[in-house]
Amino acid sequence: EAILRGAVEFGRNPFWVASRKSPYTYGVALCEPFDELKHKPEKKFMIGEEEWCCDMFRTLVRVGEDVGWDEIRVHILRPVDKYQTRMVMRFYRTERLFPKYVDDLGVEETGSFDVEMPDINGGRERQVRLEIKFGSTEITAKGIDMTSGSKGLIKFDFIRTDDPSCVEPSLYYSPFGKTGLE
Repeated sequence: EAILRGAVEFGRNPFWVASRKSPYTYGVALCEPFDELKHKPEKKFMIGEEEWCCDMFRTLVRVGEDVGWDEIRVHILRPVDKYQTRMVMRFYRTERLFPKYVDDLGVEETGSFDVEMPDINGGRERQVRLEIKFGSTEITAKGIDMTSGSKGLIKFDFIRTDDPSCVEPSLYYSPFGKTGLE
């Protein structure tokens, strides 16, 4: 009875819950300059004369971390290739605290979306703003090309932990070095 009453009260006034703990570590796949001392050789690829490492797991929220009601986290991403006209954002989750690659054991893809980047005049200095919003029972990720205004959006079920497909329906990197995301 107490659980039912709590569910009813939450439905009436969800703002009573100020924060909750993340059941997973959620992240996004991105690329970073290749470093032979820290990256797997099979993850290396070339763009022009530059070596890059792909499939890096960049954490958006860690398992067990408190996230506030309607908390928004903002990250700035940039294209790897100056002629890139689309950024594909792939999102992942895992029960691990510190995953390194998106294909590590126990990491599963939860969804993806594209952000069109039609104006290539800014080269690799162009920015896509990634906004992660933690709502009552879901996570909303929105990507916005800051040049054209093009957008992509996806929602993840934040409460269900049994099904990675609880989601509504190219390459990029963070210009901020080792921290990955700003």
